[in-house]
Amino acid sequence: MIHLRVRAAPPVPLSDPRRFTAVVRAAFSQRRKNLANALAAGLGLSVKHARTIVATAGIAPGRRAETLSLAEFARLAHVLSG
Repeated sequence: MIHLRVRAAPPVPLSDPRRFTAVVRAAFSQRRKNLANALAAGLGLSVKHARTIVATAGIAPGRRAETLSLAEFARLAHVLSG
């Protein structure tokens, strides 16, 4: 049996929930790719621009999507929105 509880608020604050969803989808869309390369392919960015965005969010561009926390994804989405 599975018991699900609906949260009253998201576990991390999101400035743009749609952007957050797009970032997460793009990050996981490319198998065995590092984060910057996956975001570049998934969001239509140059790899150089994607690396800059990831670094601006305080994340190492060579990390893989599965190693990021929700807070790191939220920061990344926020940087991409601004």
